[in-house]
Amino acid sequence: MISRRKKQQRIRGIITISALIMCIIIVFIVSGLSTNARSVNDHPEYKYFMSYELKYGDTLWSLASTHIDEHYDSIEDYIEELCIINSISEETPLITGTNLILPYYSCEFKQ
Repeated sequence: MISRRKKQQRIRGIITISALIMCIIIVFIVSGLSTNARSVNDHPEYKYFMSYELKYGDTLWSLASTHIDEHYDSIEDYIEELCIINSISEETPLITGTNLILPYYSCEFKQ
């Protein structure tokens, strides 16, 4: 009777360990597939800067709302970057005909 219980305990232990190993293998396979799926769909994006000649009526807000993209959390974040790049403050008057540097992103690598 004792040997039968020991055999059943060994079998349960082997089944438990086997199930645990299978779960670990499945987790690694699934995580590997999802990682590969993300890397195939991701395209590298590069940050560039362009010169923009100010036109009559341009404001930081209008420039930001025209040029903002998904890389910024808000228009305020874009305006803050414009101010830093151009060494101006939000109160700086924009003069028609002067140039500002505007950031933008592109998937195309430019040299």
